[in-house]
Amino acid sequence: EKQNLIKTVDSLALKNKTIETSLAVIRDPKNTIVILGGQTVSPASSAKIYWNKETKVVYVDASGLPKPPKGKVYQVWALKLAPVLTPTSIGLLNNFDANDQKLFEVSDTSYAEAFGITLEPEGGSKTPTMEQLYTLGKV
Repeated sequence: EKQNLIKTVDSLALKNKTIETSLAVIRDPKNTIVILGGQTVSPASSAKIYWNKETKVVYVDASGLPKPPKGKVYQVWALKLAPVLTPTSIGLLNNFDANDQKLFEVSDTSYAEAFGITLEPEGGSKTPTMEQLYTLGKV
């Protein structure tokens, strides 16, 4: 019983730390916040990007996305819009179910004129599957 109590306390401490980290990210005044709206395939979907241009750290709040189907994963893209649309993958939202906060840190980006999230086969894709574009937002 004592062992279970220790496990519970450890689990709560870890959850608390995760929540503190999430709040620090969301409240950082240096963040550019980009709202990603739902697209044709999933109009009710939404997400938020928290992008610190100084540290280049990017977080995704994916709480507005539905649970991905088995064998699929969300992939986040930094988009350059001109002179030609150039998507760069900045990460996968792995372990979607296990992430209670639905707040994911992805790779840094030094530029982005927009961000998009697509649903891709597990492991991700080299280029975005545009028919599976769940959310999109301009910086």
